[in-house]
Amino acid sequence: MDFINIENTWVKIGISAAILLLFLALRKVFTTYVFKMILSFMQKRKVETAANILIAFEKPARWLFVIIGLQLALKFFPYDVIPDDRETQIFRSLFVLLITWGLFNLSSTITLLFPRLMNKLDIDVDRIVIPFITKIAKLIIVVLGITIIAEEWKYNINGFIAGLGLGGLAFALAAKETVSN
Repeated sequence: MDFINIENTWVKIGISAAILLLFLALRKVFTTYVFKMILSFMQKRKVETAANILIAFEKPARWLFVIIGLQLALKFFPYDVIPDDRETQIFRSLFVLLITWGLFNLSSTITLLFPRLMNKLDIDVDRIVIPFITKIAKLIIVVLGITIIAEEWKYNINGFIAGLGLGGLAFALAAKETVSN
């Protein structure tokens, strides 16, 4: 009877390893063929915005395959490596981190898109302001990502958010004259 349990354990470990290897292979196929095919299609059609979004989320999408493969492999793994509630927190945090990473990369394209948008809206904006807006967008994305992850781990972030609100108000009042110029 013990032999059957040991054999069953090894089968589950093999299935778990096979799932992880499958997702690593899918990652390689996706990044080598599918991603490049979609990107070349978008560039031929001159859909720059969608191409920029795809480029911004390329590396996070690669890691998404690894994280999903690891999550599924842990479901079939015969031993409890991580308690279920911690596993959920870890994987949710990793998904938020990937989205934050992609949005952070995407915020760099604001430098390219912002002048075109301002020209279409017929608003005159100085070129010096654009890097400042990009940095503010990156800061907001990082702070939101950190607060969402902290909330997932059951940290009380109400004081932090209130402090950000007061800090934003103080910054707005301090920058009032600079912006008006």
